[in-house]
Amino acid sequence: MKTENKIEKFDKTDTLRLAFLIGYLIVIFFPSFNAIEAFSFQYLYLALINIIIGLYIYYRPLIFPLDTFILFRKSSIFKMYVLFLFLCGISIFNAGNISQALVSFSELLIVFGMLVNITILLYNRLNVIYILFFLFGINVLAQVLIVLFDFTKSLDLSLLKGNMGNINILAASLNIKIPFLLLGLLYFSNTKRAVLIVAFLLSTIIILLTSSRAAFLGLSAQLIIVILCFKNTFFQNKKDYAKLLYIIIPFVISIFIVNIIFDKVGNSDRYKSVENRISQIVSEESSSQLRLDFWNNAMEISIKKPLFGIGIGNWKLESLPYEKIIIAGSGISSNVHNDFLEITAETGVINGLLYLSLILSMLFINLKRIIYGKEKEPKITAILCLMLAVSYFIDAFFNFPQYIPAMQIGFCFLVALTILNTPNNVENKNTGYRSKSILIFLILGVVCSFFAFSKFKASQLENKFKIYQILYRANETLPTNEYKLESKEIISNLPNFPNISNYAEPFMEYAGVALYYEKKEEEALKYFKEALKINPYMGISDWYIHKIEFNKGNIENAYKHAKIAFYKRPRNIDFFHTSIKMANEKKDTLEMLKIHDLFTKYHKKADYWIYTADALQLSNYSRKNLIAFVDKGLKEFPKDTILTAKKDSYIYLERDLYIKKADEFAAKLQFDQAIFYYKKALNQDPNNEILIQNLGILYFKLNQFETAKSYLSKIVSKSSLKDGKTEYVLGVCFIVLQNKERGCFYLNEAKNRNYVGSEYLLDKYCK
Repeated sequence: MKTENKIEKFDKTDTLRLAFLIGYLIVIFFPSFNAIEAFSFQYLYLALINIIIGLYIYYRPLIFPLDTFILFRKSSIFKMYVLFLFLCGISIFNAGNISQALVSFSELLIVFGMLVNITILLYNRLNVIYILFFLFGINVLAQVLIVLFDFTKSLDLSLLKGNMGNINILAASLNIKIPFLLLGLLYFSNTKRAVLIVAFLLSTIIILLTSSRAAFLGLSAQLIIVILCFKNTFFQNKKDYAKLLYIIIPFVISIFIVNIIFDKVGNSDRYKSVENRISQIVSEESSSQLRLDFWNNAMEISIKKPLFGIGIGNWKLESLPYEKIIIAGSGISSNVHNDFLEITAETGVINGLLYLSLILSMLFINLKRIIYGKEKEPKITAILCLMLAVSYFIDAFFNFPQYIPAMQIGFCFLVALTILNTPNNVENKNTGYRSKSILIFLILGVVCSFFAFSKFKASQLENKFKIYQILYRANETLPTNEYKLESKEIISNLPNFPNISNYAEPFMEYAGVALYYEKKEEEALKYFKEALKINPYMGISDWYIHKIEFNKGNIENAYKHAKIAFYKRPRNIDFFHTSIKMANEKKDTLEMLKIHDLFTKYHKKADYWIYTADALQLSNYSRKNLIAFVDKGLKEFPKDTILTAKKDSYIYLERDLYIKKADEFAAKLQFDQAIFYYKKALNQDPNNEILIQNLGILYFKLNQFETAKSYLSKIVSKSSLKDGKTEYVLGVCFIVLQNKERGCFYLNEAKNRNYVGSEYLLDKYCK
């Protein structure tokens, strides 16, 4: 077999090369190790692997020829990438948060080191690519089996993410490896093909289950490319067309299986059907609109700082002022969801265009090699690179593969194979220059390992703090179990690189929160003020400062910081409640209305109108204005019963006060005074049947039967008065006024309603 012949040419060095390459591929299987996400440890692992491979190359130059560096110098792709990295490094000097910039740049350098190593490992060994097809297949198969095993435990599609952080990243991490599987299906036969068919089927099922639209597009593009290139590269006779069935049949089966799963456990429009999700690719749903908002923010930032941007890695901080009205709570975008725009915003317009040109150049170079290439092996490599480039481009356009280790492995193979898939015209000159280059790379590797380790420890601290904070908020007591975390532990482990969490929270803020929980408010205040110097945009530190100032009795300062927190994040519910509460403390109804108007632009819920209405009432807001305010709320929520009741309570506020006074006089048998206040109440509520009844009864008690009759006649037989009392008193009035017929009629009505005493009077006067 052709495959077997390729394998027979391998020697010990090829086995070693494959072992190192496998070392990169297994990175996706490493868990988080108690970090907030797995990527921080994965970058640390990649940095260490880079050093190990670099050392081996440095000390065994005869096994790994160093003339690859001449190839680097001749490659326009490599030069573009190095220039891209250089401009990213320059942007550090323009960064607002240099700590975050250094960490992000170190991750780019780790990827660069991986690219150099992979290129050296594959140099003059492109025959290894066929084994890579199978190794990637095994890698994918292991990944999907783990994911499917976890999925069977819960059958919750939203948890389908493995250790990738979210479902879109999982889909992308599989999609970037699909090209190796597709070409392996066409190349191998028998057992290896069977393994790859299973891997392709299961990975396609996972990709479709995630309902990631970017992955749908990438997968579709890969299938189209491999089918279009089939005849030009793999076709030898008509029987070869049958090979396409090894791709088409598993894909069709995967769609069928996924639709069955969606029908059984799909719980939202996202998981309705494959066809439905594909139709949503150009929809205007909220997630699509949010992505467009991020893109617009990135372009605004790029216009303001077009030369060197805001600094590599600083998007998560500098984008916050632009996101305060588009993201609720304390959430952040973290990424632009478009690497090209993110690079542009962070490192400048020139570098953004350079990065885009780098990807497009690899697309066109490999497309040209496919069209004009004569030899089969380079064309197969070019097809692989074209599929990788298309997949990466689509994901970079809609997501953020720049900082995802699994995606960067695919990117490195793309660049390395594009560079290597050229005629070998390099002379083997083992110079000291190359040795020095390796030494420089090793030194950079050690430095990057330091930053990667620091970020990993910071990520562990972040995870521990988040669990500690959740438990404290749930119980309002400090955790005493294995999740116990003291402020002194946080302070002693405060990281310098990075100095902010994955969600842009300064670690100084964590120390402040822990001290606040421990009732050490003065010390906490110092850390919150330091946190504001690092990230002044989130409002969390301001919010805690307000709580501390309020506890100290400094209402003015507490009010000031409550407002600062709210206006920094006007969609944060906690900040809204706090700022309204503090405005009530100051009886500042104008500010209260301003806060309410801004907040309810983004939160459409009657509860927030009720909350503000209560605060306005406590602040002695006029009855007329309270009614007008609630009327606005009822226009948005006309069926809300609580708002309606609020309006009624405001309308009849004076009425209820008059009724209370009238009841007090009636209890003292001061009927004239009681009538005076009941009449005042009736002026406020002219159709109130209870008030009319009370007046009629009081006039009856004063023996003013004619007046009593006039009031009671208005409400007799009303549906709200069913106890027969009105009919009874009215009947007595008519009896006294010598109208026995009418009197007996109403007494009989009272009897029918089981009113006590009515039967006695009927027997006495009506027989």
